[in-house]
Amino acid sequence: MADEQKPVQPIIVIKKIIEGGHGHHGGAWKVAYADFVTAMMAFFLLMWLINATSPEVKKGLADYFTPTIGIKDSMGIGFSGGKQVNSKAGKSNRDTVAPGLVVGRVAQGPVNAPPSPQSQVNPDAEATASESDSNDSAGETKDQTTDTEQFKSTEEQVRQMVEKDPEIKEFQNDIIVQQAPDGLKIDLIDDRKKPMFEEGSAKLTELGKKVLDAMSTVVAKTPNNVAIHGHTSVNSSANADPQYTSWELSADRANAARRFLVTTQLEPDRVLKVIGQADRELLVPQEPTSPRNQRITIMVLRGSYYRDNSKNVVPTTRSLLSVPDVKRRGEGGEGEAAAP
Repeated sequence: MADEQKPVQPIIVIKKIIEGGHGHHGGAWKVAYADFVTAMMAFFLLMWLINATSPEVKKGLADYFTPTIGIKDSMGIGFSGGKQVNSKAGKSNRDTVAPGLVVGRVAQGPVNAPPSPQSQVNPDAEATASESDSNDSAGETKDQTTDTEQFKSTEEQVRQMVEKDPEIKEFQNDIIVQQAPDGLKIDLIDDRKKPMFEEGSAKLTELGKKVLDAMSTVVAKTPNNVAIHGHTSVNSSANADPQYTSWELSADRANAARRFLVTTQLEPDRVLKVIGQADRELLVPQEPTSPRNQRITIMVLRGSYYRDNSKNVVPTTRSLLSVPDVKRRGEGGEGEAAAP
């Protein structure tokens, strides 16, 4: 019995399966892969939309998402933006000026006025007015071009005259000719070494008379009217009378220049303005007391004509006090007075 074999006890192995373990790598990678594929699909869809979208829509989207004060040109998401550059769709009819992005900016430029009752009754009136305005603008442009060409010719004549005349050539550094918005500006500087006027007075020197005489020869060839301005430097009036200031001195010098010019070759009726400006327009602002600020300016006025180039004569303007001649009743005419 001792040799009787004992039964072998079976070995029991317990295997625990943990959910989410490394068996088949689990399922978390599927979620990450799905997110990646979704993001790539959205990216390629966005790229396709950008390529297929017109530049106008892109500009509207950019203006909408730009962190500014407002939306430019009243276009973008939420507005009926125009699909073309020249399209008026999506723009307010009140947008008569360029919009600004600065708060409180004052609108600049022309503003459309409401239609007048006359234009509503007669639709052709507005078209006729527009045509008249365009003709006036064309006429003004033509006059400006003519004046510019005439002024260039006058500048060249002044330069040639200064080079040929030995007496005036010494004064060439004190003659400044340039075009201005009002016309051709001829500045004659009253230099201390070569003065045009006696110091502190409106009496012309011999050199001043020669210079004005030479300028009148050139100005007389132009068809434009002229204006004469007198300028002084600061504290240039050396008169003992405290009431005789730079205003009186500049005005007297401008009037003295006018009196001399009309005795030479300049017609008296061509002078439209004689202005004394004292020290309000300095030629050398950095040096208010400089003698170069004392000068006479002959302005050949732009768009103001004394004689017409085509007819060589311009009818004089009727005075406000002039009365037209009429035929009285019974004096060589029939019952009623003749129209002026």
